[in-house]
Amino acid sequence: MNYEYSQLPVFIPTADQEQHPDSVPVLIVGAGPVGLAMAIDLAQQGIQSVVVDSKTQVSVGSRAICWAKRTLEIFDRLGVGDQMVEKRRDVESRAPF
Repeated sequence: MNYEYSQLPVFIPTADQEQHPDSVPVLIVGAGPVGLAMAIDLAQQGIQSVVVDSKTQVSVGSRAICWAKRTLEIFDRLGVGDQMVEKRRDVESRAPF
């Protein structure tokens, strides 16, 4: 299976766009599943965060075959558990195996 990645422009703020470092309480390094889940969790609690990542591309689709029970518990807490399970069912119905 081949994956295509679209390149995103790198955002470098100009002097007038920069925020003071103390204006956002949480900096999340890494836009993988853990970093993005952390950003969602903090946002649901009203805590602002900024996510930074060294990559300039976004993966298309998922390469996950299954999830651990704890992952599904976290998805439920974030309010996306049912959608993730349903999405998996859609993928299974189209799988060639």
